[in-house]
Amino acid sequence: MKDLNAAGGVCGRQVDLEVVDHGYKADTAKTLYPQLEPEVLGFLPLTGPPIVAALAGDVQSDKVTTTPA
Repeated sequence: MKDLNAAGGVCGRQVDLEVVDHGYKADTAKTLYPQLEPEVLGFLPLTGPPIVAALAGDVQSDKVTTTPA
């Protein structure tokens, strides 16, 4: 992020990386998602099949950028 921001960021905006641990628990991810979604550009990566499955509907309806892993 330091190098990216030093080069001007993305479209002139500085980028922050927010790291949140869902503990590989789908119910925790479901709780965290609505808290984070309004504040972030996307979820990189969205990790784990149970997490991806639990959030798939929300991600699609909210049209959020993700990189499922």
